[in-house]
Amino acid sequence: MFGLGNTRFERISNLVNTFAFDHLEPKHMAPVGGWRNMTGAGHLVQFYQDDDFVVDLISRYLTHGIRVGDHCLVVLTAKHLKKVEERLEVSLRDLFQSAREDGRYTALDAHQALAQFMKGDTPDPVAVEEAVQPFIKRAGGAKTRALGEMVGLLVTQGNPKGAVELERLWNEMQYKHGFAIFCIYPIKDLAQPAASQYFSDICCNHSHVFPDETYSSLTSADERLRAIAQLQLKTLQLEMKVADPNGKFSDGSSSDSAL
Repeated sequence: MFGLGNTRFERISNLVNTFAFDHLEPKHMAPVGGWRNMTGAGHLVQFYQDDDFVVDLISRYLTHGIRVGDHCLVVLTAKHLKKVEERLEVSLRDLFQSAREDGRYTALDAHQALAQFMKGDTPDPVAVEEAVQPFIKRAGGAKTRALGEMVGLLVTQGNPKGAVELERLWNEMQYKHGFAIFCIYPIKDLAQPAASQYFSDICCNHSHVFPDETYSSLTSADERLRAIAQLQLKTLQLEMKVADPNGKFSDGSSSDSAL
């Protein structure tokens, strides 16, 4: 009934194809992900390496938000904010200016906002709530989205614990007010020993986690699966080095090219 062949090899091959591969679709095992696939008020995090990538991503996210009538709160460093707003002026023109004038677009400097929010190395819940309240009130129940890099800036400044605590505050405010939150982190700063131990906590405080552009730029599910396999190999190599730093360990550099 399984269309068995005449030889033992054909029978085995047919059974394997019937029970295994018919139900394995690479696109489901290695999805691209992205904010366009999200619905509702999620708490998203995007890791990145290249500034141009994250500026383009933020610009597209805000362009979409303004076009559909969302209220947008943006908290970025001056460098990123300047580039993003230049792109919004080109993509939206009068619509961007209108959003600014009627309060649907609000931009804050990330350094200044942190100076207001933080008490030493710890975020102040009252200060954060007071800063967000005017934005929520101005939205008047309309769909809202907040995008920022304060948490990423805290990691860059050597305070990853403060970033995790601020993420928890954002979750509390999201539960209370129901707006979407999009955070961005430079992944190279999270690779530092003092910060890497907080990586899991950062991910756990988000509803959706998006890898950096070295993964999302891959165009096919097969490429993404190969990239995952290569990362697993590199992770195992590092774990073996840590477990036996003085042992005879080959880094398997030739294996990378084989993938």
